[in-house]
Amino acid sequence: MNTTATDPGLRHRLRRVARRVADQHHSINDYYGELSEKIASNNKSALRVEFDGYRSALAAHFELEEQIFFPAVCCVDETQSGRIKKLVAAHSQLLVELGHLSESLDTLPAEEFSRRMVGFSTILSSHEHQEEVLLTRATQFPPTGLDESEQESGRDSEHESKP
Repeated sequence: MNTTATDPGLRHRLRRVARRVADQHHSINDYYGELSEKIASNNKSALRVEFDGYRSALAAHFELEEQIFFPAVCCVDETQSGRIKKLVAAHSQLLVELGHLSESLDTLPAEEFSRRMVGFSTILSSHEHQEEVLLTRATQFPPTGLDESEQESGRDSEHESKP
């Protein structure tokens, strides 16, 4: 573990950033709700404006995570760098998918566009969960880390159902 990981000031700042990231996850989910309403209204011009705003908000959120949050996590727990690389790669994939959705927004029937957005939202929710597990673990002291199977699955044993 990096010696800065024991710095209480760093851990405090990381908790502040973690709250900001979690708040943004909620805001992005709220934005998706507004976008869903525009899809249902079948008003393509209003939908375009809402979709472009959603896409910009998500890109800005990913930038915050990649420029501030993820580097701070690495300072606290270097073992998470592989997991963070996967999350960053997922950001790129999600933005590419939003690009495809943007290109098809004007041509797809509303029902098909809505179906694709629901699929996107499902993938994004899973991604957010993985980030929130990372947030929780990184802000604990000492950091608890994830074992290899949890890193691969993106799942946290605390969130799995018990028999």
